[in-house]
Amino acid sequence: MQIALFYFSGTGNTKFICDKFKVLMESRNNNVTLYDIEAVIKETRGSIFPAVLNSDIIGLAYPVYGANLPRIVNNFIEYLKNGNNKKIFIISTVSVINAYGPFIIRNKLRKHGYLLKWHYVYYTVNNTKTRSVNREILEQKHSKNSRRFSQFCDSIIADRIFYHGIGPWIIGGYAVRILLKKPIAEFYRSLWVDDSICTKCNVCITRCPTEAIKLSHNKFVFQKECTTCFRCINNCHVNAIKIRKHHKYPGPLE
Repeated sequence: MQIALFYFSGTGNTKFICDKFKVLMESRNNNVTLYDIEAVIKETRGSIFPAVLNSDIIGLAYPVYGANLPRIVNNFIEYLKNGNNKKIFIISTVSVINAYGPFIIRNKLRKHGYLLKWHYVYYTVNNTKTRSVNREILEQKHSKNSRRFSQFCDSIIADRIFYHGIGPWIIGGYAVRILLKKPIAEFYRSLWVDDSICTKCNVCITRCPTEAIKLSHNKFVFQKECTTCFRCINNCHVNAIKIRKHHKYPGPLE
């Protein structure tokens, strides 16, 4: 079976599980190709149809921010046109619960001609709160997910419906999205750079998935295109990027 998995990973957790998925599925005689959503958007401007057409099924993998999709993922879905009822699976990464759930995105995908048949919630670390994340910690988290995750993969192979992570918290997600809509949209306003320690390496600029950071008159400017992924904060080697008065939260890329 040919599988195309499109993923967005802000600080590395989602990419970690996509790699696990690829290894597991290919050990069971399937072929999995991973596509970085931000690269697809930047390099091809949405020309993803060959990858979709040449696959038996496709997948989407993403972190959940404030009971909602990251902006970049929501934009990417608009590129998925004319699915012709192609089957699709979702892997969402969360620290506690997925209050976004499968139903809203199922309707979004259905409008574009895709059938959401498998949905899995992968519990991992919270990179906005955990100060030190390494591969050992991610592997420990994976060991807690491994049995159910294997069942999820088996259901894809068997073409059997699998919806994981459904509960009453999904109802609460509607309120969370309303409450956090403005704070997330304006998150970029809270970011600032400590010029006394910044080395002007520009890693934050080059690694921003939405090109939301600019250097203007020797000052860093954060723009509204920010997708709230924390990558710039996690990738700053000298801890120069701050959130209001808070300090950085190193992620798995370190």
